[in-house]
Amino acid sequence: MLPERNMTHRAIPKAVAMTLDEVRVARRISMPLVILPKPFWMLGRLSLPSDLDVTEAQTITLLELSDVWKSYDGKNDVLRGVNLAVEEGEVVSIFGGNGSGKTTLLFISGCLDSPSKGRVLIGGREVGGMKEKELSEVRLRKIGFVFQDHNLIEELTVLQNVMLPLRLAKAEKREERAGGILEVFGLSPLSSRRPMEISTGQRQLVAVARALANGPPMLLADEPTASLDEENAALVLDALRRANADMGTAIVLTRHHTAPALDGSKRFELRDGRLFSR
Repeated sequence: MLPERNMTHRAIPKAVAMTLDEVRVARRISMPLVILPKPFWMLGRLSLPSDLDVTEAQTITLLELSDVWKSYDGKNDVLRGVNLAVEEGEVVSIFGGNGSGKTTLLFISGCLDSPSKGRVLIGGREVGGMKEKELSEVRLRKIGFVFQDHNLIEELTVLQNVMLPLRLAKAEKREERAGGILEVFGLSPLSSRRPMEISTGQRQLVAVARALANGPPMLLADEPTASLDEENAALVLDALRRANADMGTAIVLTRHHTAPALDGSKRFELRDGRLFSR
């Protein structure tokens, strides 16, 4: 049996053989998305009811920050009136120097912290009045999170780490599903190894797989390549691109101000606690 840990803030998405338009319609009609154990580019698309027109699907705002402020001591503001909207399937790159508040911004966006003032909406629902149980469900099913450090559990194998969000979600065929997402990212040969037995870049790729295992519509990545060399950083960024392109997952990525943005992303800069278009 896996050790009991409080993993409610560590979510994970899934490999879905659907186009982005089909994913939008499925969410609109509350049709469950099906995780498949094979790489999604090798599988046929799921069919939708013939009377549904995918062109009618409306874009969903996954995340909305409205006039968000944050102070930890009541005197110095880390965030000052931040406004941000992330639509379904979008890629957003947020740049900033060390200590600019990027991590605070993502933690508030991911319901791991709360603002001192302002509103946070996930999928159109304001989270400010939610109890911890509701917030845990939001983190588990709506948001995937990749931290600067991989945050894998050393006592567990790679496969068991990826299975954790599925276990929390009480998903069926957890091992099969986790194995499928590992296969998607070329990590199947590492499934029985423990985090200390694989490279730093591989650990961060496993963290991305774990963040995608439950199929959240949005993934938040807090400088996920900061501790990686150029080759491993490219692998992690490619995994994020594929999650967006092939799975329709919205990506919000923080980067140091000298790092490149993901291709096609909306770009912002966090400076003096305020968010500016770049």
